[in-house]
Amino acid sequence: MSTTLLDYLTIPNPDVDSTHSATGSNTDNPSWTSAEAVRDWKEFNYKTLLSCYKELLNRSTTGLPLTPVIESFPHCEIWDEDSLDALLVKWTQTIVSTALLFTHDLCASGWEGGDWNFCEIYMARGGLASLSDDRRFRPDWAAIQRGRLSKAAISKTGRSPYVNICPGDTKLSTKWNSSWRFLVAGNFIKEFEKPVSQIFSYCINANARYGYILTQEELLVVRVTRSADPIEPLSTSRPRRSTAQYQSSSSHARDNSITSALSDMSLDPSGSSYTDSGNPILNYDALEIKSIPWTNQHGEMTVNLALWWIHMMAKEDNSIQISYPPLDSWVLVQEPNAKPFYRHNTSGRRTYQRPEATILN
Repeated sequence: MSTTLLDYLTIPNPDVDSTHSATGSNTDNPSWTSAEAVRDWKEFNYKTLLSCYKELLNRSTTGLPLTPVIESFPHCEIWDEDSLDALLVKWTQTIVSTALLFTHDLCASGWEGGDWNFCEIYMARGGLASLSDDRRFRPDWAAIQRGRLSKAAISKTGRSPYVNICPGDTKLSTKWNSSWRFLVAGNFIKEFEKPVSQIFSYCINANARYGYILTQEELLVVRVTRSADPIEPLSTSRPRRSTAQYQSSSSHARDNSITSALSDMSLDPSGSSYTDSGNPILNYDALEIKSIPWTNQHGEMTVNLALWWIHMMAKEDNSIQISYPPLDSWVLVQEPNAKPFYRHNTSGRRTYQRPEATILN
């Protein structure tokens, strides 16, 4: 039985049976923006997480609901994405959402662990934040906040959907694996590329810094960064990259191919150049990625723990920027007629005492 929030989020995941899991190619769409390079998101690790949130994660979970009971049959037999989603909804979404709600209630109670300024955030199904009836442009998962609705579209019910703060997508491990980017033979790199371009496009379309791909073998979290390079004229647009570029970390992606189905979406409020279809032309740096195995458990980064973390970061600031401060760092905030305080750049925690950590001026 879990005793702390950390224990709760590192309970072992159920063993899954992929014997009958579908194989074959992944969905592709030429309108998706290609990530021309990926690189390891080195900061996204267990040590950094504990340093950022140790007071919250070490909190007792007395009164927290027990983890869901998962029977090996039928829940753990994975045949297709639908059966995988059924497991993820019953197990992963339940645990992550419960942990996020517990965290919100804890921070709102004024406990002695510090000033965290926590806003509610939920791991939800993507349909709640869908901006398109076309499934190719509808993430399977969303991070949403109560009352935060999109101004870009109205659903068939006449109501605007929720803003997707952190899009996610489900894939079968028998059709996609993050390690395939290192395999030169066959079509492995090409198949690796498709879901990565898909989640990259979802993040760009939602102006979301973070996103993820979830399979029955791993979670891949991603962070999107704008490039400081000047925007090139349309006549100099590069063709889609060769497979060799996927193992590089210095290229940047060019977003000038978003489908007209999303042409009404506001991707960049700062007013950069636009294509004839109304979409901004933007450059992006290499996509940062980190894989967390489904089998990880106590004492290491787990799928549930990583999802809790990425939702916690997204609620603070999910906008796509040219650069980001170190995850475990503080900034001194000096406001008029107020006592200066230190704010953590990732967790948002505030303190008047000088932290024993990196401080950015």
